Amino acid sequence: MKHLILITLAIGMYCSLAKAQTKMSVMIPEGASVKLTLMQRLDSGDKGLEVGDKVRLQAAEDVTVGGKVIIDRYAEAEGHVIEKKHSKWLGRKGKIDFEIDWVKAVDGTKIPLRAVARKGGKSHVAGMVAVTALVSPIGLLMRGKNAVVKRGTEFTAYVNTEEHIAVR
Repeated sequence: MKHLILITLAIGMYCSLAKAQTKMSVMIPEGASVKLTLMQRLDSGDKGLEVGDKVRLQAAEDVTVGGKVIIDRYAEAEGHVIEKKHSKWLGRKGKIDFEIDWVKAVDGTKIPLRAVARKGGKSHVAGMVAVTALVSPIGLLMRGKNAVVKRGTEFTAYVNTEEHIAVR
């Protein structure tokens, strides 16, 4: 009976040691770049989109450190809208800005990122003034274009603080 207990303990210790050896920690340095793809269309004219709303992204490619994958391609990432203005009369353009907050590492850690994406629509002010002066006040009714960021647009964000990630 003692031998059976000793063998069981030895097997348990061996399995624990084997697990400890297969997992290691790799540091992803501050400032490392992460390419991300926007997973939704953003439009400054969208009445349902508000400042503070989440923006969904995903990693566009694997990120490796020392030959180990730290962030898988297609890993979830998130940001949030920080400013939104729809287009206005007199040819004033719309605007949408968002920050990229984090991306998920292979061990589930949310790695904080830094990046701000800005998109402005098209303004008609210069052309409108010339048209208005020559033709009529109808040019004053021209509306600027809303800012639109298409799904699939790629951005580069940067790791905000160094992080230790468990990898195999």
